[in-house]
Amino acid sequence: MRVSYYPLVTGCESVTFEVSDALRCFIKKISAWPEVKLSIENKQLNISVESSTTAIQYVFPSLQFHEDAYIEDHNDDQIVAISTVEWFNMWNTVPPKGSVTVCLSKQTKVITLNHSTGRWKSAVIARAKPSRDISLVVDSCVAKSVFVDGPEQTFSELVFKHVGVLEWRAKNEKIYIAPNEE
Repeated sequence: MRVSYYPLVTGCESVTFEVSDALRCFIKKISAWPEVKLSIENKQLNISVESSTTAIQYVFPSLQFHEDAYIEDHNDDQIVAISTVEWFNMWNTVPPKGSVTVCLSKQTKVITLNHSTGRWKSAVIARAKPSRDISLVVDSCVAKSVFVDGPEQTFSELVFKHVGVLEWRAKNEKIYIAPNEE
């Protein structure tokens, strides 16, 4: 599950809504503009895009609102900072079928990833050593499908949640991946 956070122009409280494929494509197309404003009125999303010489407005009708879906931070979560670009680039190379075991060791800053077929392995360096050993198995197809189009942020965080879920987070975005039930 991928969650993105954007400020709303109007003073309403935070809202969670389903992003259609059309909305996802439109947001990707306007990412080059420096000024993007979102407002919600009567279950419609109004997107305004501005630059010094261009203005675009687009209305998406009939938003599907949902309850907030997130997992609270906990003292037992293990957090490591990683290179955002390298993390996303690495997932482009993983085989789509099978699973990937993600391992942290308190002995080193190296995060290892091993595919279930044994043919693919990867390592990513964290900024600091974790405080404990953790291992988590995720579906490679799911991870490969959500770790695309990463933000242009130098570092992001991997959070091994106390409930067994892997969370990746950056400034305005979070990705949650549930472990494989094997």
